[in-house]
Amino acid sequence: MRAIVFDLDGTLIDSQEDVLSSFRHAFDGLGLPCPGDGALLSVIGVSLEECFLPFVGGDATLAREGTRIFRAWYEDHHLDATKPYPGIEALLKALSPAVPMAVCTMKKGFYARRLVTALGWDPVFRGVVAAEEGLPPKPDPAM
Repeated sequence: MRAIVFDLDGTLIDSQEDVLSSFRHAFDGLGLPCPGDGALLSVIGVSLEECFLPFVGGDATLAREGTRIFRAWYEDHHLDATKPYPGIEALLKALSPAVPMAVCTMKKGFYARRLVTALGWDPVFRGVVAAEEGLPPKPDPAM
């Protein structure tokens, strides 16, 4: 094995509550009822604007505004409840001396790097790459 590239959300970290609270805030800001957690979780994994589209009747303007409100809230709250999954710290510590590792994520690079730093993982990962940094978004296999 020459290297390991990890996804971040849902693989290394449980960021679900911070993401859901950001959706709740965005729908409140749009003046729309917030879909249930299950519905919101079912759309995660594509671009944030695409996540909003099914809940705003396909209205791209509302999706963009929802994305803007989400990101403004998330910037100050993306570390409120996010934490590594059980066993991840030990796994990364065991692997890091043996194999180069990196993160590739749909999360904006700014947030991904802040999370990696806040968790003390800077020495573990050789790089963090996000979708806006040259890779097409999921579900494209390049990501």
